[in-house]
Amino acid sequence: MMFINLKKILPAPSLLLLLLPIGTFAQVDDSNNSLAAATQIYEVFDSVQMHYPLIMAARAEIRAKDSMLQAAQGAFDPVIEGSYKNRLSGFYDGNSLDTMYKKRFPSFGASIFGGYSRSNGSFPTYENDLATTSDGETKIGVSVSLWRDRNIDEFRYGTARAEVDVLRERYNLQRDVIGILQDAYITYAQWLQAEHLLGDYSELLEIAQNRAIAVQRSVESGNAAEILGVDNELAVLQRRGLVVDAQRLVDASAYKLSVYLRNADGSPKLPVFFEGLEMPPENIGDTSNMDSILDRVVELDPVIASTRLARQQEQLDVLLAENQAKPRVDLRFYNSKDFGSGITALRAGENVADISFSIPLATNAARGKASAARARMTGIDFRIRQFINQTRAELEIALINVDATREMKDIAELELDAARQLADAEARRFETGLSDFFQLNLREQAVAQAELKRWQADFDHQVALANYYGVSMNLESLGIETGMPE
Repeated sequence: MMFINLKKILPAPSLLLLLLPIGTFAQVDDSNNSLAAATQIYEVFDSVQMHYPLIMAARAEIRAKDSMLQAAQGAFDPVIEGSYKNRLSGFYDGNSLDTMYKKRFPSFGASIFGGYSRSNGSFPTYENDLATTSDGETKIGVSVSLWRDRNIDEFRYGTARAEVDVLRERYNLQRDVIGILQDAYITYAQWLQAEHLLGDYSELLEIAQNRAIAVQRSVESGNAAEILGVDNELAVLQRRGLVVDAQRLVDASAYKLSVYLRNADGSPKLPVFFEGLEMPPENIGDTSNMDSILDRVVELDPVIASTRLARQQEQLDVLLAENQAKPRVDLRFYNSKDFGSGITALRAGENVADISFSIPLATNAARGKASAARARMTGIDFRIRQFINQTRAELEIALINVDATREMKDIAELELDAARQLADAEARRFETGLSDFFQLNLREQAVAQAELKRWQADFDHQVALANYYGVSMNLESLGIETGMPE
């Protein structure tokens, strides 16, 4: 989990930045200054899921896998076969037409077939099976596998593998969506805290600027030393630097957030801030029973689910290899009948049943493939166990971080409140002449530091929440509807 230290990314402003007037940076149009027009976090969540390019790319991969599944299912498409035979010369003048409809089914290695044959002329004895009556012969039948290919064959294997590939791709999309939404949540929090920090620093700058007017009057009237005016001017410049740097952070975080927040056409969109905009309240639920939370995570976590599907793929490899080691025994039953005039013996209908078999004398290849797949399944079982153990540890750590950062946030709020009280008291003492400007400036600098610390603590808490939401599969808090992503 990544924590961003705002103290490290707020360097002392350069002289050039100090000379730039406040307000030259990106400003929000006053006409949009309403809370209804402000950018809410769930708008960012929806934008990510609808327009984020990497998610769009993952959805394209799912469509590709769906197409491959359709291609695999093509193994069960019906086909029509046919042939026509005509003797161009020789003693015999027979010709024949034969057509056949075939359809394979994904159960018991079954298939049905039906056809029509018709012939004319004379045939040699070895081709008597081509002879039909004047109106031809019809045939209809069914074939089933009694041993090999009864439960699985290469066609059903291909379809099952394609179905698993589709599911794995969907789980991979869900994994990516969760990670991207966590990043979007943290980026939104960074932008929002930067906006609040800018407001606090701007308020301190306004106080120093207003005081500068009174100090200047006192210096001009001779009631205050000239050095007091210089000291106050230094305070104004220092606070102006804080405001400029806070504005820099606002602008940078806004552009970073625009990677996730997009217009209807998919182009990046800058967020809109309004005073009163806040992060959603934390939603960690009941954490007293970690076992129940872990059970839910194990059921929903896309990484664990994808790994289980990998095991399912290996199980298919075992079934196919074991099938290849079995003897083939196929039963076929069909009915045929000739119509019209012709040879009397052909006009009687026939019901025929036949069994064909094939016995492999060595099965080293099949047994070797099955053993290799079982070994890979064992390895996957150990990986799943490790994922579950690691997930439990990550849940415990994430919850510790949530509790600790919440406490640090409360402490920072109390520290800020105390610093403001001391600054207010020092201001009253300054107005009555019981304090000097140096002491007052120190108090107000302490307020600035406390404000920075407060927003840093709040941001750290939001980072901890984002991590916990992802680890605990709290999809609702990340704007994800339950179910598999499309």
